[in-house]
Amino acid sequence: EWLAKSAGNGNAKAQFNLALIYAGQYGATPDWPKAVEWFAKAATSGSVDAQYNLGLLYLDGKGVERNPVAAGEWLSKAALKGMPEAALEYGVLVIRGEGVERNPEIGVKWLRFAAEHGHPVAQNRLARIYATGLGAQADAVEAATWNLLAEKGGRPDATLEELMKNLSTEQRAGAQKRVDGFVAKPAPQLD
Repeated sequence: EWLAKSAGNGNAKAQFNLALIYAGQYGATPDWPKAVEWFAKAATSGSVDAQYNLGLLYLDGKGVERNPVAAGEWLSKAALKGMPEAALEYGVLVIRGEGVERNPEIGVKWLRFAAEHGHPVAQNRLARIYATGLGAQADAVEAATWNLLAEKGGRPDATLEELMKNLSTEQRAGAQKRVDGFVAKPAPQLD
C-alpha cells in the first residue's frame, strides 16, 4: 500500500519496484500490462533499470504489442547510461537491424562494452563474431580470448571448442595471456 502511494506520488524507485511486483518478481501472478504501465512511468522519470526492463517487454511483447523500435529506444537509453545488460541487448538489435538501423560495426562496439564489463553472454557473442568474421574482421586469438572469458564466467560454447582445438600453441598462449590480464571494468552506479 505504501509502495503504491509512493509510486503514485512520482517516486521512480517505488514505481520501478511496483512494476517488479506486477511482473511477478516477488511471487505474485504477473500482470504484464500493469508492469508495463509502472516500468514506463519509472523509465520516463529516468530509471535506468526501468528503461532496460521496458525495452525487454517491448522486445518480447509482454503486456504490450511487440515493438522492436520502442525496444531499441528504451534499451539505447539504458545503454547510453552505462548499463552492460542494455548494451548487450541494444548491440544485438543494431547488429541485426531489428527496430534500429543495421550497423554491425556499432553493434559490435556495444557488445564489446558489455563484454569489457564482464558480461559472459556478451563475451560469448563477441567470441562468435571474431570466430566467424560476421560484424568484425575474423581474429582467432580475439575469438579465443573472449571465449575463454565467457567460459570462466559460466558461458561455455561447444561450437567454439572447434576453434580452440585449431589454435596454434602461440595463439592459445596469446589468448590465455589476455585472459590472465583481463580485469572487468566496474559497472557504473545507475539508479
